Amino acid sequence: MFFKQKFIVAALFAAVLLATAPTFAAPVPDGPAGDAFYVPPKPFPVGLAGSAIWTRPLDGTMALPGAAKNLLVLYRSLDPAGHIVPVSGTVSIPPGTPPAGGWPVIVWTHGTTGLAPMCAPSLDTKNGPEHEYIAVIQTLLDGFVRHGYAVVATDYQGLGVAAGLHPFLQGVPNGQNALDMLRAARQVEPAIGTRYAVIGHSQGGQTTLFTAAEGPRYTPEFKLIGDIAFAPASHVAARLDAVRHSAKVELALPYVLYVLQSYAAYHPGIDLKRILTPEALSHLPDLQIACMTRALTTGELVHSDRQSAIPVASRSRGTS
Repeated sequence: MFFKQKFIVAALFAAVLLATAPTFAAPVPDGPAGDAFYVPPKPFPVGLAGSAIWTRPLDGTMALPGAAKNLLVLYRSLDPAGHIVPVSGTVSIPPGTPPAGGWPVIVWTHGTTGLAPMCAPSLDTKNGPEHEYIAVIQTLLDGFVRHGYAVVATDYQGLGVAAGLHPFLQGVPNGQNALDMLRAARQVEPAIGTRYAVIGHSQGGQTTLFTAAEGPRYTPEFKLIGDIAFAPASHVAARLDAVRHSAKVELALPYVLYVLQSYAAYHPGIDLKRILTPEALSHLPDLQIACMTRALTTGELVHSDRQSAIPVASRSRGTS
C-alpha cells in the first residue's frame, strides 16, 4: 500500500510538471529578411515566454559550418521585471538522423559583447564589431554540432532586438532568456530532445550558473544534465572598488559601467547621480556606440589629459 501511494504521488507530481510547462502547437511563420527580422510585428502578438514569433535560415558567423541546418529565431522571453519581451537567438541542428528522444542539446550562453542591439552574436559577420571573439565561439560550438549535439544560443534581451537596455550580468533574466530559447528551438525544430547541458563563458559563465539553477523550476519539461561555466563573471563590487581607487585606467572600467547602467535601468532605487560624477555620467552614452572591443581599445571613456579613468564620485570613500 505504501509503495502504491508513493507511485500515485509521483505520478501526480509529474502530471503537474507537464501541466505547468507551456505547449506551442501553432506553426512558426517565416520571418523577414535583413535587419527587419529583429523588429517585432506590431501590435506585438500575445504569447507565452518561450514561444517562437518567427524564424528564418541563418547566415553569418553563428551559422555553424558542420550543421545540417542553422536557424535564426525571434521568440518571447522575460525582462527583469517579468514582462514579455522579444529576444533573438540561433539554433544549429546536426546532420544525420536524431537518436531516440531527439538531439541532445548544448545551450550556449555567450560572453560580453556590448550593450547595444548591434552587439548580438547572431548579427555577426566577418566585419562585425565583435567578430574576433564570436569567430572563436563558432569554432567551439561547431565541434559540438559535429559530434551530434544541437546548439541553441540566445542573444539575450536588448542585443539584436531593441527591447530595453540589455540586463548585463543580471543572472536570472539572462538565464531565463537562455531557457526560453531552448523552448523556442524545440518548437521550430521538433527533432530537438529534452536533455540539455548549459555552457558559457565570462558573462555567459555567470549566466550558465543561473540557467542551471533556474532550469529545473523554469523549464520542468526539459532535463538538465550538467553545466560548465568558463571564467564566470564575479567580484563586481571588488572591480568597482578597483576602478574608484586606481591611479591608472583599469581594464574593468567598461564592465563596471555596464553593470551600473544595467541595474539602474531596472531598479529605480539605484541613482547613478549618487555614484558617478557629472563627468562620468556624460560618458555613459559612449557605451552605446559600437560594442565591447571599442570600449576596451579606443579610449572612449578616458580623457587624454589624465592618466586615471573617468572619475567615480567620492573616490576616497569605501564601497557601500
